[in-house]
Amino acid sequence: MVALACDFRVMNAERGFLCTNELNIGLAFQNEMMELFKAKVPTQAVVPLLLAGERLPAERCLTLGLIERAVPGSGLGAAALDIAAHEASKGAKKDLLKFTKTQLFGDAAAVMHRGSVSGLAMSRL
Repeated sequence: MVALACDFRVMNAERGFLCTNELNIGLAFQNEMMELFKAKVPTQAVVPLLLAGERLPAERCLTLGLIERAVPGSGLGAAALDIAAHEASKGAKKDLLKFTKTQLFGDAAAVMHRGSVSGLAMSRL
């Protein structure tokens, strides 16, 4: 879930995988999880990832658009830094970036925020 919440994802091509097996073991996805899936999981990945609960290795995740890069484990840090360097210039336009991300993911963020706030309140009872 943490990886899906990120804007850019790099995965270990040798050992990395993504899997959601909730349906396979009889658990429901929480509302917050579903909002994140709707915002971040490409249409072509919905069936194998969410409905079938397949364990998707890095190359399949790359093909399905779930990650930006699949690299050997030894290259993960360098790949992440390369993406960060490429994206860093957007920091000069923070308001525009924030506006764009709000337009793209605002509904999901609102649901997740409400869920975390209600979860926090419930945990204090």
